[in-house]
Amino acid sequence: MFATYLRTLREERGLSQRNVAKDLCSRSYLSLIETGKRMPSAVFLVDLADKLGGPTDILVGEYIRDPNVSMNQVITLASLLALKGRSAATLEALSAARARVIDSPYRLDYLALADETQGDMHFTESQFRTALRCYRRALRRYRKTTSRPLKLARALFKVGNTSIKLGKYWIARVVLTHGYRLISSLEPGSVDHPSGKIHDLHLRIVQSLGHVLLHRRDFASASVLYSTARDYWQENGIEPPAAILLGEGLTGLGNERLQQGRVILQKVLLLSSDPIEQTTSLNYLSIIHRLQGRWKEAEALLSEALDILRKSNVTQYPHAIQNELARCFLATGRYDEAARCLDDIEQNTRSETNVHPALLVESYLLRGRLCSLQGMRQQASEILDLASRITGVSRNMRRLILLEKLRTVTDSDSPLVHQLIDDLETELQVGGW
Repeated sequence: MFATYLRTLREERGLSQRNVAKDLCSRSYLSLIETGKRMPSAVFLVDLADKLGGPTDILVGEYIRDPNVSMNQVITLASLLALKGRSAATLEALSAARARVIDSPYRLDYLALADETQGDMHFTESQFRTALRCYRRALRRYRKTTSRPLKLARALFKVGNTSIKLGKYWIARVVLTHGYRLISSLEPGSVDHPSGKIHDLHLRIVQSLGHVLLHRRDFASASVLYSTARDYWQENGIEPPAAILLGEGLTGLGNERLQQGRVILQKVLLLSSDPIEQTTSLNYLSIIHRLQGRWKEAEALLSEALDILRKSNVTQYPHAIQNELARCFLATGRYDEAARCLDDIEQNTRSETNVHPALLVESYLLRGRLCSLQGMRQQASEILDLASRITGVSRNMRRLILLEKLRTVTDSDSPLVHQLIDDLETELQVGGW
């Protein structure tokens, strides 16, 4: 019995009920649990296990086998254990859950939820292929039930988001588009559709689908997505999140509607107090100025972004902003400052383990451009070769690497040739390389 084992475990650790209950619950409530008169929730059990310290897998096992513990609590426990990185205990809880639902009328619903929870565990461990299999199995089961549309939309989001991680953008687009239509059709505020959960999932789907559309350079569809998403939030009496406005501003750059993009991004600066959103807006605004040849204004905005990050103690290295700053220095002939900026990027890249491949390639391209401008063409060629070996970047990025190689080997002094290369580069750029 769970209650008996809990008491035995506490006594083995030499802890009184008062010691264990401190900052957790009342001593009387703990006594009721140990005498079997109360069964703790999954959330409370995880906190209790942390308080007892040491190995608690047997305690978890006793809990999930107790007939008084509901199926929802077992699956909730599995989800909490997955977040803590306890894979073995998570799989044990899910196995117990699957065994208990054989004769349940809600068998498919519970099995789908167990599959989804297992997918979450694998996703947290970056095992994206295994996670995708679990999410797809959950999605198939949800479709066979009369489950709430919110669960179906959540499963669609997870399949789409995991597909992005695996580079399967076409699948992600189809699945996330379905999820977006479904979540947008739900009426927030009912018992089945709590406003907080609806709005949170809506935003996450928009962000993932927007990422797919921008990656595929489908600016027209992305513009429609962000504008309809903005209308959705406004119709529900809520100010659109900064993430949606940022996406809409970025599509303005891709569609060459720079003035529209500037207005939206300036609105984000006024509304948001989040340092990441503020610096992202400043970065995009600097790109607008850069595309218009206003390099000093672009540099000022990037410097402001760096100041915000320093004051807010954000630990994430501003790789994208530093790349843009190096580009400004190169364009204005300040090669020493560009070199220092790129050296700083290189030093920080060595200590980071999750640098986005596109940002890394961009830094190599800028370093290659610097070497080429300083007459070190052989060194520039070697750097660009390194850039071409980086995996996980878009086809467009690979075209830009080839274009930079062409710039490096071109001996022509004809302004027309270099202008054509510059025009090709601008055509391929979307808010950067």
